[in-house]
Amino acid sequence: MTEQKSSLPVLTKANYSDFAVERNIVIISSHTFDNGARNLLFWGRLTANDEPRSFGGYTQDIDKCERYAYDEISRKTFPLCGSDFPLMDWRKRLKDGDDFIICVDDLINIATPINGYVW
Repeated sequence: MTEQKSSLPVLTKANYSDFAVERNIVIISSHTFDNGARNLLFWGRLTANDEPRSFGGYTQDIDKCERYAYDEISRKTFPLCGSDFPLMDWRKRLKDGDDFIICVDDLINIATPINGYVW
């Protein structure tokens, strides 16, 4: 399987200022379910721009998860998908509970929607 390349800008340490205030980043956790299946879960619930950001809870639905501006999460340490590792390598590179960030447009461009869910 060849890695898909996004035509959109990939969030990297060099260009993070392009994403500083626009809410287009999601935080994702690698999770192993009771049946042994590994999947990705999105952090939080989507809030309005004037509400405090949600950092609690998980969802599999990209349309319901929280969106962050880079400035809102820059004090936390997350690997940058696309810069620190390609998304297609997540099963090899991440342990259960590991988190990473990615630009929503990049995720949608390479993900496979299934019944409204990303993975």
